[in-house]
Amino acid sequence: MKKLPARFEAQLFALLLTGATSLIVASVAVFQHVGWTDGLVGQCVQAWLPSWGIVFPLAIVIAPDIKKALSPLSVVPRKVPGNTGWHCGSTRKE
Repeated sequence: MKKLPARFEAQLFALLLTGATSLIVASVAVFQHVGWTDGLVGQCVQAWLPSWGIVFPLAIVIAPDIKKALSPLSVVPRKVPGNTGWHCGSTRKE
């Protein structure tokens, strides 16, 4: 199977995540509105596809700003010389 280049990983992740979450949200909203009826699946798909078409591009556009806003709240792991693992925070030995 041919694989996509790693540079597309974030976009593929956004595609799958927004697809799954928008399907869940749309399905719950449709179910709450119409209940368990014939044609429920079709109604869920009709509600889901337009919402996914809105949510996916928005996720791609706002993701960099969200990452920038969250970066002060996290520590980036870095390689410590002479050590085989990745470490976060202090490299002080006790």
